[in-house]
Amino acid sequence: MIRDAAGLAQAIDRLAPLAAGSGALADGALVALFVAVGALLREESRGGHFRADHPQAAALAVHGELTADRLFDLAGQTPAPRRNLA
Repeated sequence: MIRDAAGLAQAIDRLAPLAAGSGALADGALVALFVAVGALLREESRGGHFRADHPQAAALAVHGELTADRLFDLAGQTPAPRRNLA
């Protein structure tokens, strides 16, 4: 899979409203949104995570954390009232 910022931004724009909702698709869209935002934040290629716009790996791998609050902030959405996630 080859990713770039434009494609990831498009995925985020489509997923964010679904993930912010409370319907049947919300949980799956939330997981997919975490993947897409995480991929956009990673501006390097590493293993199977290839970015066409950032083809080189960084010298040092860096661990990152992404909370749901930050996820929705980055995606420009206000989530539905909190729900329990399994």
